[in-house]
Amino acid sequence: MCGRFALYEPSERVARAFGVDEVAPGGPDARYNVAPSQQVLSVVSSRDGESRKLGTLRWGLVPSWATNPSTGHRLINARAETVASAPSFRAAFQRRRCLVPANGFFEWRRDPTATGRRGRPFFVRPVDGSLMALAGIWEIWHGPDGQVLRTVAIVTTMANPDLSAVHDRMPVVVRPEDWAGWLAPQALEPEVAGRLLRPPPPGQLALVEVSDLVNNPRHDTPDTLAPRSGAGADPPAPAVRPPARRPAGR
Repeated sequence: MCGRFALYEPSERVARAFGVDEVAPGGPDARYNVAPSQQVLSVVSSRDGESRKLGTLRWGLVPSWATNPSTGHRLINARAETVASAPSFRAAFQRRRCLVPANGFFEWRRDPTATGRRGRPFFVRPVDGSLMALAGIWEIWHGPDGQVLRTVAIVTTMANPDLSAVHDRMPVVVRPEDWAGWLAPQALEPEVAGRLLRPPPPGQLALVEVSDLVNNPRHDTPDTLAPRSGAGADPPAPAVRPPARRPAGR
């Protein structure tokens, strides 16, 4: 699963990296411990697929047919194996896919000797320090009192060899060359979806064991990413390498 991630790039650098055409005001800046139910920066496509917008969505998907927005508390992730067929996710997967920028995400390794603890937390990031694009799906929910919620779930897949010793699941990471296809407003062909939803090849992710500070979502400071004593070197400074801008009309 994916239950926490970090995004400490300034929003203007995120916008430049993802080639967005519009930035909604009021987006959060540096975050070191993003948790479910919070607003997260997301890249969405226009209805015609001709432009991209960077704005915020609440983490925890509320299907359009839900009777209560509390449904989102348990729908923070969508499994790649069933996202196309699960009633809660299939409509969003067909037409409303998005990218969730992140510098890295957290996973916990189960520790059978530690009673009552969540496990040992690790920060997982690209080895080259580049920005990640987590695969997301989003929905719009209209409440009976006129309330409008825009929410998101992060799609997960089987862990790749870099991560499998810590956890058996990980978020789907969309490669820059696949961003346009993932953001397209049309439904994905099954073979295309199968290719996009695979885990990344080995050798692309680095893991740093961090302290238990991340377990508390109110702890949202840079020391959340500091390695546990004796666990290894600090993560590299962030580096964003913007992909080539797509040609107009694509």
